[in-house]
Amino acid sequence: MGNRSPLIALLMVLWFPAATAGMTERVDQNGVIYFGTEQSTQKVVMYGVPNCGYCRQARQYFVAHDIDYVEYNINKSSKRLKEFRRLGGRGTPLILIDGKKIRGFKPQAIEAALK
Repeated sequence: MGNRSPLIALLMVLWFPAATAGMTERVDQNGVIYFGTEQSTQKVVMYGVPNCGYCRQARQYFVAHDIDYVEYNINKSSKRLKEFRRLGGRGTPLILIDGKKIRGFKPQAIEAALK
């Protein structure tokens, strides 16, 4: 029985990356990150990178205005990078609100798109 523990641990380590491969993250208005699968049903989606100053401003704006959003890190996911490029993304952030594209951090455009 004791010999099975290392085998079970090994199987869990091998299984976890495959089980989480299609997961995305969602950040709520309190900055809490939630994980789900594949495409989000969220109204606001941001393609960005961690070290982008305008992305940081957008995150802070979303939290301050209680706006739920999903952020895709285009440096971590080739799938999301392809989507970003297909959407015409050149710089970050690229924000989608109900399919409307906002290039860069533009609070007035975000407010207008959310109405």
